[in-house]
Amino acid sequence: MISQVFIVAIIAKILKILVQIFIGRNIITNRPCEKMKSIGMPSGHSVIAGYMFSYTDNPIKYITLLVPVTRVVMKYHTILQTVIGFTIGIFLSEYIK
Repeated sequence: MISQVFIVAIIAKILKILVQIFIGRNIITNRPCEKMKSIGMPSGHSVIAGYMFSYTDNPIKYITLLVPVTRVVMKYHTILQTVIGFTIGIFLSEYIK
């Protein structure tokens, strides 16, 4: 399980790099907090949370839904960035087991 989560984290980082290369910095990729200079699309934390949500059958998996919410509340990401990240995580859980 730990190795799969590590792979998902690496994929999330690669996706951020690809977004920066092909889309660049714009309103979609910028973070809401101006102090943070890195791009926020997709939210890496939300990717991992989406993966964990879809990967496990334990009822505790619903706690992972708090990750995207807290990322938005703390102004680290926009709602769109966390939703896309969570969706990517669910998608990856179908292929990385």
